[in-house]
Amino acid sequence: MKTEKKQLTEKLKKIRAIFMDVDGVLTDGSAIFINGTTPKVWNVRDRLAIKAMKGLLGDDLAVIWITGRPCTELKDRASELGVDRTYSNISNKYQIMEAELSVRGLSFEEALYIGDDLIDLRCMEASGVSCAPKDAAAEVLAVADYISDKPGGKGAVRDILELFLKAIDRWDDLVEKFRGVGGSN
Repeated sequence: MKTEKKQLTEKLKKIRAIFMDVDGVLTDGSAIFINGTTPKVWNVRDRLAIKAMKGLLGDDLAVIWITGRPCTELKDRASELGVDRTYSNISNKYQIMEAELSVRGLSFEEALYIGDDLIDLRCMEASGVSCAPKDAAAEVLAVADYISDKPGGKGAVRDILELFLKAIDRWDDLVEKFRGVGGSN
C-alpha cells in the first residue's frame, strides 16, 4: 500500500497512540524453549528509541504492546521503557486496540500499528498509519503504509519511531537531549 511521503507525514502528525506486536517486531520472531520459558532477544536500539520517545512525549503518546504469545517477561521489559500497557496471549488484537483507544478517547485514525504477521492485519487495516518490518508476511507488507528497511528485532522499531518523531518535528529535540543540550537522558 505504501503511502506517499507527504501524505504519510500528515497522517503521522495525528498519531496519539502506538501499538506494537512483540514477536517479529520487537524481536526477530525466534522462539527458543528452555525449561518451559521462551527467552527473547531485544534490540538495544529499538529499546532506546521507545524509552527516549516516551521520555520526550510522556503522556501525550500512549505506547501499547500486544502479543499473541504468552510472555511472562513482557511487563518487566515494558516497565523499563515507559510502555503504558502490555497484553500477552491475545488472539483478537483488534478488540484490545479498540478498547484502549476508547478508554483514551482516541480514534483509529490517531493510532499507529506496527505488525508483521496475519494476526496483525485487522489492526493494521484499521489504523491511521500501519508499519511493518521488511521481513513481515506478504499480506502485511501489502497493507503497510510504511515498510522499514530493517527486519523485525533488528532496528525496525527504531526506524519507524524515528520516522514518526521527524514527522512531528521532535527528532532534533531527542538528539539534542542526548547531546546534553536539552537536558539529561
